Amino acid sequence: MKLNHITITEEDYETLTCGGDTERFKIVEESDWVVEHKYEYREIIFEDKETSKFYRIVESRYDAGSYYTDYLYDDPVLECTEVEPVEVTTIQYRDVKYI
Repeated sequence: MKLNHITITEEDYETLTCGGDTERFKIVEESDWVVEHKYEYREIIFEDKETSKFYRIVESRYDAGSYYTDYLYDDPVLECTEVEPVEVTTIQYRDVKYI
């Protein structure tokens, strides 16, 4: 299976990862940082306003010293994979109320 990609500029990458939209791209969703020991990552989903396609940035960083302050970020990955929204159904359990 072949995945579709788009290559963005470093300037667009910096703007999107700092929470801003660009002239061409609009942020749709940002995940929280997921912690895996000293390493953390998050995903940013953005829309290409010219094509109406969605793409994913995966940003990663690691703890270089004290928690929450001294992070080193990995080099930006400027090639982003096309993604599509998919509706997911989940099952939840709630307390039963008797009258």
